[in-house]
Amino acid sequence: MTFPMAAARKAYPASGYETSLANLAQTGASAGTGQGSSLQMASLTGNAIDGYVATLRIAING
Repeated sequence: MTFPMAAARKAYPASGYETSLANLAQTGASAGTGQGSSLQMASLTGNAIDGYVATLRIAING
């Protein structure tokens, strides 16, 4: 699951996410733009203070 970069930039500065913020800086703006990334991108509602709800549609074959 990939989260929109704008949401990550708002959430990761919060206390407890220091390591995630450092990882985000290393990942850069290209995160979530590779092959198949559109299938992994979650839709988010909410905000960094109250929390987010992520929605991701998946297909199950079989």
